[in-house]
Amino acid sequence: VGPGGVTTYTHDNPAFRIYDIDYETGYPVKAYKYFFNITKANLENPQWEFAYELTQEYGLEDLSPASFKKLTQRFLTEEGLATKYKQNAESKSPHGMSINCSSKACKHSVFCVTTNLIKFEMKD
Repeated sequence: VGPGGVTTYTHDNPAFRIYDIDYETGYPVKAYKYFFNITKANLENPQWEFAYELTQEYGLEDLSPASFKKLTQRFLTEEGLATKYKQNAESKSPHGMSINCSSKACKHSVFCVTTNLIKFEMKD
């Protein structure tokens, strides 16, 4: 089981990931994200829902650093990809699904967030 958040403190839906690992190399080969739709859970039977598998969602060859580097470049040029990333980052919450990241500034922000470990190091 991988990173995620199960708090509802922010406007995100709770979420977690499960990874398939290649036991020979120790590298992840698949990453499945699940989320808990709080709005839906308040109306009916609450349950965790499958969101996506990472390589399929973003058209990645694999989960290697090279594939992620290509993905970060695609955020700048591929229409709708930065929006999808931001919506997925908020685990398909109502707020997240209303996000439109089509401006150059928003795409650049997604690029910076996905290529820098320290937020304060993001530059133009």
